[in-house]
Amino acid sequence: HAAGRCELPEIWVTILEALQGSLSLGWDHDEDGLFYFIDADGKPPRQLEWSMKLWWPHTEALYALALAFTLTGDHSFEQWHQRIHEYAFTRFADEVDGEWFGYCDRYGKVTHRLKGGDYKGCFHVPRALLYTVKVLERL
Repeated sequence: HAAGRCELPEIWVTILEALQGSLSLGWDHDEDGLFYFIDADGKPPRQLEWSMKLWWPHTEALYALALAFTLTGDHSFEQWHQRIHEYAFTRFADEVDGEWFGYCDRYGKVTHRLKGGDYKGCFHVPRALLYTVKVLERL
């Protein structure tokens, strides 16, 4: 987001490589969705909730991928965006009462029915989605 104000191309290369690496490493290739924790060196994660899927990485990924696609035109970012959009909106979004659930198990089943708490407020999902829409409107 802030790098959009920067005119140094090498920063963009680093940012896009980090995004691609994070997606490649963090995506659950067996059950879909982004893991909450993953060890970059391939060691077993120590966090008990490592395999959970949380709303936050998915909303941030949607925004980052929209930015990456609009800046580069690289359709791999568009494909990732579609993949994460499909996952997030079929797992986290509450079609009955609105807002998003925050926490799913590895298999995409909601584990906590609450939609707010110490780490998830009603502000984050709408903000991330609004930013994403604003970026995509530029296409």
